[in-house]
Amino acid sequence: MDELQTAEVVLLVDDDPILRKIIKGSLKKSGFDIVEAVNGKEAIAVFNEKHPDIVLLDVEMPIMDGFLTCETIRNLPNGQYIPLVMATGLDADDAVNRAYEVGATDFITKPFNLALLSHRLRYILRSARLLKDLNESKTRLATAQRIAQMGNWDWHLKNNAFHCSEELCKIFGETPEKLPKTYDAFLELIHPDDCPEVKHNIQSALKEKISCNMEYRLSLKNGITRIVHNQAEITLDSHGNVSRMFGMIQDITERKQAEQREARLGRILNASSNELLVFRADTFRIVEANKGARQNLGYHMEELRELNIFNLMPELTAEYFDSLIQPLQNKNKDQITIESSHRRKDGSRYPAELRLQLVQTETPPVFFAVVQDISERKKADEKIRNLAYYDPLTHLPNRGLFQEYLNQAIQGAKRNHKNVATLFIDLDRFKKINDTLGHSVGDQLLKEVGNRLKSCIRASDNISCLGEKAASGVVSRFGGDEFLILLSDMNKAESASVVSKRILLAFNVPFETHNHDFRITPSIGISVYPEDGEDAESLIKNADTAMYHAKAKGRNNFQFYTNSMNVKSLEKLNLEADLRKALEKNQLILHYQPQVDIQTGKIVGTEALLRWKHPDQGMIPPNEFIPLAEETGLILPIGDWVFSTACAQQKMWSDLGFDAIQVSINLSFHQLRQHTFIQTIHDILNTTKPNPERLELELTESVIMQNAEETIRLLNNIKEMGIKLSVDDFGTGYSSLSYLKRFPIDTLKIDRSFVRDIVSDPDDAAIVKAIIAMANSLNLKVIAEGVETAQQLEFLRQHGCHEMQGYYFSEPLTAEALTQLLTREKDDSKHLNEPT
Repeated sequence: MDELQTAEVVLLVDDDPILRKIIKGSLKKSGFDIVEAVNGKEAIAVFNEKHPDIVLLDVEMPIMDGFLTCETIRNLPNGQYIPLVMATGLDADDAVNRAYEVGATDFITKPFNLALLSHRLRYILRSARLLKDLNESKTRLATAQRIAQMGNWDWHLKNNAFHCSEELCKIFGETPEKLPKTYDAFLELIHPDDCPEVKHNIQSALKEKISCNMEYRLSLKNGITRIVHNQAEITLDSHGNVSRMFGMIQDITERKQAEQREARLGRILNASSNELLVFRADTFRIVEANKGARQNLGYHMEELRELNIFNLMPELTAEYFDSLIQPLQNKNKDQITIESSHRRKDGSRYPAELRLQLVQTETPPVFFAVVQDISERKKADEKIRNLAYYDPLTHLPNRGLFQEYLNQAIQGAKRNHKNVATLFIDLDRFKKINDTLGHSVGDQLLKEVGNRLKSCIRASDNISCLGEKAASGVVSRFGGDEFLILLSDMNKAESASVVSKRILLAFNVPFETHNHDFRITPSIGISVYPEDGEDAESLIKNADTAMYHAKAKGRNNFQFYTNSMNVKSLEKLNLEADLRKALEKNQLILHYQPQVDIQTGKIVGTEALLRWKHPDQGMIPPNEFIPLAEETGLILPIGDWVFSTACAQQKMWSDLGFDAIQVSINLSFHQLRQHTFIQTIHDILNTTKPNPERLELELTESVIMQNAEETIRLLNNIKEMGIKLSVDDFGTGYSSLSYLKRFPIDTLKIDRSFVRDIVSDPDDAAIVKAIIAMANSLNLKVIAEGVETAQQLEFLRQHGCHEMQGYYFSEPLTAEALTQLLTREKDDSKHLNEPT
């Protein structure tokens, strides 16, 4: 039984009622349904309401003529494909042309042949349906090709015309206008290494009149390479010759990359000595483990398959793990790294690092984990942490850790309405011992001083608000022969005098070191919170001022800080006035200490060192005037002068043929924080014209760790100029290792305090080896400062240190003296290479 078909609806638009009635009667007899309108405006309303299948439209009508009506219907959402037939008695060509311009499907002139009209309309409807079906088919094909990342092509051999579908635009990365129009243009898109084989395959298919399948690479614009699969078929003409080749091109880049990834992972799984685990991405159940993982964990493969990843990492919760792997699941990252504690079958644990990749081409998707036992690294990190927070000589808290304790004590005192005292202790005439008997004796004496100070701090004197580490009191080595003591939770400030008297009494007993008895006295300055300062920096500074007052009072005594203490301030004012004149009167000079390649013994660089030749006092040590320059802001013009002078010197050495010599320049925190700092560097480089790649800026750990995020940005700007960066006196500060990895550093300089006893002190040796190992793991160069003996040099050479500087090779030299040294070294090298 045939399905009932709905009659097709004709919208008849004409202002002549008689003509409408005649046409309506004729069309109804032919099986059409008719809806009517007397003008264009009414026709649009009827069209939107009735949705006719075809429109028969008169040209000349009141209110809105047929041309405007036709154009308006074409622009309606459902009027794009509707057949529009225009009728008029006019026979002018311009009317016909205009009808087609506004979107008419066909044109009929009056008077109508009613017998032919219905047949004409049915023919137009059939054509419209075919056109609609064809457009829908094209749309479905384009959608299917888009989903499959596939496009079709068609090559007519007779005229060499090459046609590409819309989807091939995306695969080729071109606009339709730039798509290849000929076979030769198509070949130009193929990777040069693959093109000969593709041409051979196509020619073979044409010759043998067969289809062909190929995989090859496309070399597209902007250096993009895509891998495609090409399936080609042929069409023969009436003579049996190939007239046409056509086919499909599918982008298989992602699939190929996934296959290569999986193959690579498979090879790693079978060959790597690391621990490797594969576990499901949905249940986290372990599905595979290599021999290294099985041996270290103590499980058989069958046992591991009964576990999930959280059985091996019990400290890792599913919720936290899910947050960690989001970048992999969102495809924002290809790999992430996780640190956790792994539990073996016997219950023992070890720290591990997991490098995770998500392989989504597996069914179901899996995680591939490379597991590395980082026990040794953790031990090295612990040594570095100890180095960062404790003085390596006395093992007392260093300045940074002491300031943390002091800040915590101040907070506790605020809450409990107590006092906090800071004792600043300087050993009187300690420099004479160092100069007379050497640093080894002086260092041993400093260790014994630290122990004796700790014995002077009784439980009742100590702080209790800083937690476990501070529970036994805080004695800190501030630097050199200076120590700090923190006393908190005091009801009366005078309690600090009890401790000070105990210290003075304890120092009456001689120190026995290296078969010598030393009688050494302390000068003690005391500041008390809140009277003498409300922050750590102020309390330390004022205790330092009080200590200098104690020295002025004859040493071997203690003094509380008072506002009247101005001795040091007056000295600073006089020195500051002279320092301001020093730059204008050319009293500042630069000396240069050579930096030597440990393996070759050749000079590869030099450190620029600032000196002040005072007209009355002679050479003033840098440790006396540089802190003053930083405090007063004079460090900014002085720093600019140092940088400019060093750059000019590098240019001069380069012009003399010593272009491989690198010049290192120390950088102050105040310079780095100046908002015009980067521009100043630019200006000096443009003026002096050095080679930026032969310049290196040195910063201390404490400088780079202040406002670390801003420092990273500034250092990256410096690196963009080609200048290298180093961390000076590494190990004496309190930097965070996690931040250190983020700084764009090229070099670590091992502080001389660690180099001094590397041959005799196992702790110093272990610290130096740990620094070198860490630097090598971060691809950093290592320079050792203060090398004074052949034994020190040999130790550094054996353990992979790259460069050294120190008195063993040369003291700091003037620019002229260093130029002569470089010339002699160059001449010696030239003579060695001359034929005999």
